[in-house]
Amino acid sequence: MHLYCLSRISRLRGLVALAVVVLSVNGCVNNAESMPPSAETPLLDTRWIAVAIDGEAVSITGTTPEMTLEKGQQRVTGYGGVNRFGGKFETGEANRLRFGQLFSTRRAGPPADMAVETALLQALEATRSYRIEGATLSLLDDTGRVVVVFSASAPPRSA
Repeated sequence: MHLYCLSRISRLRGLVALAVVVLSVNGCVNNAESMPPSAETPLLDTRWIAVAIDGEAVSITGTTPEMTLEKGQQRVTGYGGVNRFGGKFETGEANRLRFGQLFSTRRAGPPADMAVETALLQALEATRSYRIEGATLSLLDDTGRVVVVFSASAPPRSA
């Protein structure tokens, strides 16, 4: 009987240890995905994850669309949900933001994902200004209407 109790206690300790590891890893993953809302996130050199396009939540079967505006070369790079895209951008006073002609790879994907990607690229082309509130980036068209909303992803941790 004594060995039976020790065996059960040992198994219970193993399960508790496993649960602690799983919860710790889950916390690290969640913390790596989004920036704290209290920090003002810079427009440039931040990985922006698309959360809504034309007021509709982004729903995609694969990797979520994202973009990064690279400061040094005034270049945008990103992923639309099916294809990689890139191009130039320019910023100016009063939070002005305009994308130049964008290019993308030409892979085919599920029709719903392709529709999200097309809507994202059209929203980027329509962008004339931006607004950042905490870790949220809103891109606006020439009438001030929000065309796409992004959430900042935390920068990669250095080793």
